[in-house]
Amino acid sequence: MHIQPGSLFDKALNNLEHMPLPTDPCTGHAQARAHNFRHDQRATGIRETDYMGELSLQQGTAEEIRERHEFYVKEFVWGGVLPPTFLLGNDAAFLGPLAGSQNLVRMESLDRLLEKWRDLHHLTTIDAAFQFLQKAVIDFHGKSHGDPERTQAVAVLDRLLALWNRIQRDSRPMFATFEDGLQNAIVSTNWEEEVRNRLGLAHIPPRAGGKIPVALMRYPVTDVNVLAGELPSGSSLFAAPTSLDSEIWPYFFPAPVNPHTPRESYGRSMSLTPQPDGSGLIAEVLHVKLNYKMEHIYKLGWLSSPIPNCPMRELRNSHLMALRRETGMNDFGTLIP
Repeated sequence: MHIQPGSLFDKALNNLEHMPLPTDPCTGHAQARAHNFRHDQRATGIRETDYMGELSLQQGTAEEIRERHEFYVKEFVWGGVLPPTFLLGNDAAFLGPLAGSQNLVRMESLDRLLEKWRDLHHLTTIDAAFQFLQKAVIDFHGKSHGDPERTQAVAVLDRLLALWNRIQRDSRPMFATFEDGLQNAIVSTNWEEEVRNRLGLAHIPPRAGGKIPVALMRYPVTDVNVLAGELPSGSSLFAAPTSLDSEIWPYFFPAPVNPHTPRESYGRSMSLTPQPDGSGLIAEVLHVKLNYKMEHIYKLGWLSSPIPNCPMRELRNSHLMALRRETGMNDFGTLIP
């Protein structure tokens, strides 16, 4: 972003950076929140101007910027028909075109869905709802067409998806990565933890001492590309994530833009464990909302491990050094001391 020194926005970021929230579990969280704005190379032009107008800061306090940013995200990014993420004013973040033969993957928490599913089918526990769904997924993928068990699975999944797509995530952009880059984690016996950690999904922690049901969703880029006809002229199906596309979140980290190949400069998810050799850099893309199909449900599992206990400073600095090595942009970002 182009932040004017001494402006109310600059003052608010300074306050945000130097006034950690009382709930911060470890050092580095406050700096991370401010750095995401200061080093975002994509939140520019019309998108930045519109954001500043909606922010309308009056005092420049840390609390004000948190409240106003949250309002912007919920009102415009999550609440509109098509988020500004994919409109022409955000063209600095546009990606693509992407080859339709590639597979995208993302992890979904199923706790809310299975609670509703349990109640609708009068099942006694979330475990019972999970087993019911898991059998349907296994039979759908494993049984041949015409097999009674597969026919029953199709009926079950059809009802489930009608519910899921109805309650799913308003209009917010969907975070995804390419299957090829995550393959080792996907085939791991502990794929639930591996995928969560590699994609930096710190918002999916199991309850203390418990577990949470998750799904690995897999779908071809083609299934997103077919939505192009529904978009206004000048918009894009895919974009790299910016600091304006979600709430202020220390586990997000903006990636630099290669000026020679901006449409191929994907975001990079920050792993929940340090990756000093850079092997944890996973491409991160946003795409318009997609209604799930039954063939998109690839794997189901239980996530029981907590978020790795690693200081934010260490995660951020490790990720930043990896970004610098990968891109050659050695002056990008700021290390947290």
